Amino acid sequence: MHVAVIGGGLMGMTLAYFLSEGGHQVTVLEQDVKIGGLHSVVDM
Repeated sequence: MHVAVIGGGLMGMTLAYFLSEGGHQVTVLEQDVKIGGLHSVVDM
């Protein structure tokens, strides 16, 4: 099954990983030029 995940933040990428490990073909759709969501802009 081909699945589209909308959003390349932490949860979207986690979901994409587990879906692909389960044998699904996954496409991640992200509006920004990089993945990571808020984690890519917040200093921790």
